[in-house]
Order: sequence, then C-alpha cells, then structure tokens
Amino acid sequence: MKTPSTSLLSLLFVFLLPISWEASAHTHEDFLQCLSLHSQHSASISNVIYTPNNASYLPILEFSIQNLRFSSATTPKPLVIVTPLHESQIQATIYCSRNHGMQIRVRSGGHDYEGLSYVSDIPFIIVDLINLRSITVDAENSTAWVQAGATVGELYYRIAEKSKTLAFPAGVCPTIGVGGHFSGGGYGTLLRKYGLAADNIIDARLMDVNGRILDRESMGEDLFWAIRGGGGASFGVILAWKIKLAPVPSTVTVFTVRRTLEQNATKIVHQWQYVAHKFPEDLFIRILIRSLNSSQDEKRTIQASFNSLFLGGVDKLISLMQESFPELGLVKEDCIEMSWIESILYFAGFPSGASFDVLLDRTPLARSYFKAKSDYVKEPISESGLEGIWKQFYEEDVEAAEMILSPYGGRMDEISESSIPFPHRAGNIYKIQHLVYWAEEGTAASKRHLTWIRRLYSYMAPYVSKSPRLAYINYRDLDIGVNNNGNTSYIQASIWGIKYFKNNFNRNHGMQIRVRSGGHDYEGLSYVSDIPFIIVDLINLRSITVDAENSTAWVQAGATVGELYYRIAEKSKTLAFPAGVCPTIGVGGHFSGGGYGTLLRKYGLAADNIIDARLMDVNGRILDRESMGEDLFWAIRGGGGASFGVILAWKIKLAPVPSTVTVFTVRRTLEQNATKIVHQWQYVAHKFPEDLFIRILIRSLNSSQDEKRTIQASFNSLFLGGVDKLISLMQESFPELGLVKEDCIEMSWIESILYFAGFPSGASFDVLLDRTPLARSYFKAKSDYVKEPISESGLEGIWKQFYEEDVEAAEMILSPYGGRMDEISESSIPFPHRAGNIYKIQHLVYWAEEGTAASKRHLTWIRRLYSYMAPYVSKSPRLAYINYRDLDIGVNNNGNTSYIQASIWGIKYFKNNFNRLVHVKTMVDPNNFFRNEQSIPPLSSWWKKRGD
Repeated sequence: MKTPSTSLLSLLFVFLLPISWEASAHTHEDFLQCLSLHSQHSASISNVIYTPNNASYLPILEFSIQNLRFSSATTPKPLVIVTPLHESQIQATIYCSRNHGMQIRVRSGGHDYEGLSYVSDIPFIIVDLINLRSITVDAENSTAWVQAGATVGELYYRIAEKSKTLAFPAGVCPTIGVGGHFSGGGYGTLLRKYGLAADNIIDARLMDVNGRILDRESMGEDLFWAIRGGGGASFGVILAWKIKLAPVPSTVTVFTVRRTLEQNATKIVHQWQYVAHKFPEDLFIRILIRSLNSSQDEKRTIQASFNSLFLGGVDKLISLMQESFPELGLVKEDCIEMSWIESILYFAGFPSGASFDVLLDRTPLARSYFKAKSDYVKEPISESGLEGIWKQFYEEDVEAAEMILSPYGGRMDEISESSIPFPHRAGNIYKIQHLVYWAEEGTAASKRHLTWIRRLYSYMAPYVSKSPRLAYINYRDLDIGVNNNGNTSYIQASIWGIKYFKNNFNRNHGMQIRVRSGGHDYEGLSYVSDIPFIIVDLINLRSITVDAENSTAWVQAGATVGELYYRIAEKSKTLAFPAGVCPTIGVGGHFSGGGYGTLLRKYGLAADNIIDARLMDVNGRILDRESMGEDLFWAIRGGGGASFGVILAWKIKLAPVPSTVTVFTVRRTLEQNATKIVHQWQYVAHKFPEDLFIRILIRSLNSSQDEKRTIQASFNSLFLGGVDKLISLMQESFPELGLVKEDCIEMSWIESILYFAGFPSGASFDVLLDRTPLARSYFKAKSDYVKEPISESGLEGIWKQFYEEDVEAAEMILSPYGGRMDEISESSIPFPHRAGNIYKIQHLVYWAEEGTAASKRHLTWIRRLYSYMAPYVSKSPRLAYINYRDLDIGVNNNGNTSYIQASIWGIKYFKNNFNRLVHVKTMVDPNNFFRNEQSIPPLSSWWKKRGD
C-alpha cells in the first residue's frame, strides 16, 4: 500500500490552497464552472466530475479507500472528485483550484496508510488518476511507460503479455497505484536483486504547479532525483513513469514454511536475522509474524511464516538452504516452481491456478481498519527480545496484528544512500512493517488498537535504528511528526523528515523556491523560473489584526492591500496606510520593495511605516525584528524580502487621515493645452503641501474634434482635506489646471481607495476583499526618476512615441515627490529614491493579442520609448524602482552571480544601499538558497566562482 506522499519539501510547497468550509459551497460551484471553461475537453470533463450531489460520488470516493479508518461518516470528504481522462483536465483542475483556493489531493491507488491522498482537514478536491492507466511495454529494449493511475497488478500483467522473462521490482499487493508507490520507493520481492521500484525509473512525466508537463530533461536532474523516493506529491502531479524492466529466469521457485513457537520459531527467526541479508541476491525470504491458537492446547502462540521467492529452480534452492539456513528444515515438497508472473499471484494470496486476469481487477482483496508503523534493524534482536515481542501479540486488546520482516543485503547494500531520496541502504539487515487490523467500528475500537501498536512500537525502540529512529515514507505514520496546516518551519518538519530521508531531507536539490503573495510581479519572478522550482503561495496566510487604539496592525504577507484597507476601515474612519492603489497587490512583496501610494508625500512608502516583521530564514527559523537584528530588518524593508527568506507578516504603523478627503480627476488633451499644463505640473507638484498628491496618467486616444490621435493627460488627485481648502490651494499654486469645485468629490479615505482603484461610485467596500484581478493583459513596464523638468519639446517627443501604430495601449504614470519623501534619508531603508527627485515615471505598454510577434512588437516599442527618455531622467546610474521589476536592466546567472555582475542592476534599484544589501545577504543566506533573476547575491557566490 502507498500514498502519493507530501514529503520532503511539503513544509514549503503548498501545491494548492485551502479555503474555509463556510465559503466552500459557492467556491466549488465557481470551481466547477471554471473547469468547464478551461478544459480542452469541455464536453467530456463533465463526465469525470463528481460532487456530493452525484449518485456516483460515494462509490467513486470509497472504491479506492483501503483503510476503513478513513471511510467513516465523520471523515472529511472532498468537495469535488475529478477522475481525468486527459492530462489537459488535470491542467484545468490545477488552474481552477489555484484560482478558487482549493487544495488538491492526488490519488493513484488509495493505499495511503494515513489517507493523505484522499482526506484533509481543510476544503479539498481529489484528483483520482484511476482513468490514466495506460501501459506501453517495449520488451525489445526492456523498458515501459506506465501512467500513474495504473496498478502494479496491471503493470505486471502487461509485462507478462510481452515477455515471460522480464519483470519489475515493485510491491506484492496488485491494487497499489504506481503513482505513489514508485515515488516513495517501492519494496517488493526483487529488492535484493534489483533494488526498489524507484531505483529503476529512467524517466517521468510530471505536471508542475503551473500546469507545465515536464519530462526528465525539462525538469532537470534535481527534480527527477527528488520524485524518485522523496514523494512526488510534494513537487507536482506524477503523470507517468518510464521504467527499466528486469530480467528473470523462466522458472522461479516459491515457498511458505510456517513455524510456531512449539516448532522452534523463536530460534529460527533469531537465526534468520544472521543469514537472510547475506543470501545470494537471487533469494528473498521474508517473515510474517502473527499470533494464533496453538493446535496442541488451543492456547495463543506465535506463527512465523517464512515466505520466499528464489530466481531459479528448486534443486539449486534446496542445496543453498541446506548450506546456509538448515534451521528452517526446508524440503523439496515445500517448494513450487512457476513463472515469475505466477509468483505475483502467489504472493498476492490468489489460489493456485487463478487466471492472470485477476491482476486487472482494481477491487481491493480485503478492507479493514488498520494502522501501520515501520522500523529498520541494524543488529539481530536477541531471543529474549523476540520473546518480548511475542508477549505483545498475546494481549487481548488486539483483534489481528502482524509484523513483516523483509531482508536487506544484495543490491540494497550497493546503492548509495543519496542515489535517490530513499536513504535506507547498507547497514540495515532488515526492515519491519508493524500492522494492526480490526473490523469493529467505533472510536473505542480504534483507540484500543492504536494504543496497542504504539505500545508495541515503544517496546521495539531498543532493538531498532536510533538517532534518528528511521521510518519508510510509503508506510506513512503521522505519529512521528506532522506539518502545521499553515506555516511549518524546517525544524518542525525535520522531526519527521529526517526519519524518512536522513540527510537527504537537507539536500539542496537545486529546487528554487518562488514566494508569491499577490502575483503582481512585473516579470513573473514570484511564479516563473527556467530551472526546477516550487511556488510557496501565501494566499491563505492573510490574517489582519488592527489595533486602532495604538494605530498599528499585524498583516500576514498573503493579504492584499485591499483586504488591509478594508480591515483598517472596519476599526477606524480616520486611520489609513500609505500603500498602493491596486487592491489585489499582495502585501508581502509590495511592502518589501517599498510600496508607493497616494499618501507617499504625507507619510512616505509602505516600507517606511513598518515597525516589525516575521520572517522565516533559510534554516526554517521564524524571526521577528529583535531576533533577526536591525541589519536584516533594514534589508527586507525596500530591499526585496525574497532575497533573504520568506516574509510571513508585517507589523505596520497606521497613519491618521481626516474624516473627509477630496478627490478629483481632470482630463486635458493636447487641444486643451495638455502639454503646457503637464510642463507646469513638473514645477509645482513636488512643492505642494504634503496633504496634496496629484499624479498624471498619460495616454493616447482619438481626438473628439477630428478623430485624429491625441494625448490625454489625466490629473488624478487625493487631498487630505475638504474641497474649499483644495480649490483655494489650487487657484494659488496651479491655476493652469483650471480646477473647479464641480470637478471634486468629498468622501472618506476608504471611499478614496475605491475611487483610485476604478470602482464605480457607490460600490460596496466588500469589493476590496475580492482577490480576483480587475483585468489581465500582456504587459511590460519600466521606471524612471526625473530630477529636472522636461521641456515642452521633450514632452512633445514623448507624445510622438504614443502615436506609433505598433502599440495597442500604452501609459505613463507620473507620481510627484516632495513632502515626506524629501525628508527621509536615502539610507534609512534600502529604497534610496528620495530628495532630488521631482517625480517618478512608470512606463507601461499593454496588449491583448497572443503570440511572439505581438509581444516582440510591444516590447520593442517600450524599449524605444525608454531609450528616448534617457536624456530627461536620472543618469550615472539611470535609476529604477524594484517593485516595477525590469529584467532589461540586468539579470543574475542561474548559478553563481558575481557582485560586479549583479551591481549592473543592483545599483540602479538601490544606489549605494546595494553594497549593504549584499553584506546582509552574505550573513543570512551565504549559499544563496533564496535567489531569482534579480535577487541580492551573497559575496560567497563570487568567492566560490573565483575559487577563493
């Protein structure tokens, strides 16, 4: 039995994201609609979706459930089951699950010991791969492709169809799904000859969190390493495995010899420990330990069943056993010669002469309540130690129990611990699977049996591996440690991770982490990478606690600025926060890069108003301001938090605002003297009182006079005060705009948030809680800082760029400086763009047309505009804003990046603060685990590259 596991990096990888049960009803309806819209096979996808209202829902759910512990009425059920017929339907499921906050559990056979592939305490859907089970056997090259939803029984059947002398080293239970079984390792009777199933995988197909389908070449060797024994479900959806088939003789021999205590079982089991791992690798003898009534006096006794596969004929086996293990007393009559495929039926418990077709039946042979644990044994257990085990089996608290002892040695001793994530190799003489079963329903029966197996497990401690006590990921055991539903530190996850994976848990797999809080990354660096990576999407970490009395708030990094504004307004009508105007921006990245908004002239940036933070560092420690120190706290406020760790939450200082503010948007075209007004704005906007913010949005459109192209400048303003004071101020300082009272609207600060976000007048504040982007498009952005006003002729040259036919839609946003921005030191935080700038420009181009040609045309246009702007903006260096990420100004290598190379872009974003950022990075992440195409490099990367 086996789970598609969530191991190794599951402390970081939240494949898809949970919602509250209260919100689940409408969410899963939206999810279903999304599936139908985004599936390439929209006509057929409705046939593979099951909801609780569907009569087939429970039969589909329960069909693959092996453990009745997870089949009760109180067991959490999925909101939706998807049984895809096509890989594209999985892509649609991933896309829609992400968009609607649904967690995915992937099931291939349902032999998950703790039900993790089909049970969750948070709302979830099941992707059941039962229909994706095609198998293509290439007997000539001794390989096969097997889809993840196939069972090992189906695989064995298809191999035997093509060859009588090819096999595969996987498990003995034919209904195990290969998707999870192989990804966790995969024990079987051939392990001493050929190792595990995972040792014999030569390629794979995996769907990542973005719906990309990767093979070994495109996923890279690190990810390919991780999914073979590390639990594929931590990294994506395993779609198929390419496996190397193993040669077997046309005749193999099996036997099962049973010995009770009255037949000297203790001494035989004791001796088996000394010889089983030393047998020739063609011989596998495991032991099944059970209690039963003695045939002599009906008292309880122990039966040890010696269950064996030998890759050869009976005569050679008898000779070998008489020489190496005469204590068992094996005779020829105990043995049966057969083909390898017949041995599969023998080990699965089918009667002699059964048709091979039983291997195609996915119905479990038996179901029961059960609990399992695992151990690894490095030294033989003494006879007295074994007798102590037998006493545990005599207890009346247990209906049925079993221990399965599987020998090591042979090929298992030859494979390196780090060859794949599965580390249990040389040094182990055998593995134990502890099992307890029961048929009685109810909590009392479950508790009694769970208590029994935990007591047995406790008894075994002196006899098995130590420091750590090892375990096998495919015999999943939540008793040894679990992750939180939310944040799980490396340290917490290592409690179980090292038991399953030893030092492989710590291995740097070359897997990059990309942390996403809102997805407004201009170059997609929070969710795109050219090398294997995982996304940590913080969408569920979005709690906000506002302390209005002390004018502070704690906000988790996955919250949006819209959600933050909403929660502030719930508590106070005269408190605000200086962050961006787009409500769906995630605060995690927005604040860590600076965070511009309409209050910047009064209160500075979002990052200027952070007073504490919670960050998870590369070692999984959760640090606050005090424990991280002032250098790291300095770095994450404007230096880009993703270079230093995972920002979990910010503590912010809220800002007072009047109960009434005033907004206006006045539009002027060239025919309405826009050029002169924009020109004059440059001289006055940064000198206004800090309560007044007027930005300009520049766009082209058709003139209302002659339908020719013209330029429209929209003067978009927030004033922290009433309209009368504003009109007076404007008439004195900026009469050129011609503002009149009718242009203005008085409102509360929270209403101004909706106004700047483009919501219609009277819209409910609840729109701020909607994380769905208002619009999506292709776009590219750049940024500039202006220190001297641009001449009218210079402005007219900009307008000419906007007239070009190569561009669908473009915009320049001019945001004034002055006020508080002039007062804060350049080195106060990493963000350096302070006094000396009169305004900032954001250049934007948008397009809807798909394809490389359209992208190339629009990118060429904005680069041409950017080139035109060079004489009018900052120089030596030409400055840029990190939150308007622009890879055109320089990128890191995929591997080591020198300080000199990174400074090409780093000084443009951070000026002289770049040097301090590099030193902080070197202190907290010297091996550059947290990296992307424009992350701060540690100096150590440079030193290693130089060989110093």
